[in-house]
Amino acid sequence: MGYRIAGFSLNADAGATLSKTEIVARIRAARNGDILIAHMNKPRSDTAEGLAEGLKELQAKGFRFVLLRDETVVSTGGRASRSPAV
Repeated sequence: MGYRIAGFSLNADAGATLSKTEIVARIRAARNGDILIAHMNKPRSDTAEGLAEGLKELQAKGFRFVLLRDETVVSTGGRASRSPAV
């Protein structure tokens, strides 16, 4: 079917149970190659606000966000990173 399997390396909101402050703190800890997971299916959670603030901070630090389909991803001991060929 053409699907590629991808996991995640950073759980941003612990299943939509964390506060906005905790979500932002987790996102601040992101490193190059991390794949974040967050749960937007609970409207009363702080996930949307936490993601908005945390991702803006990463952008301000120079992080660039990509679609997995546009990247060649290789495993590096539990962390994903872009292939040197990309």
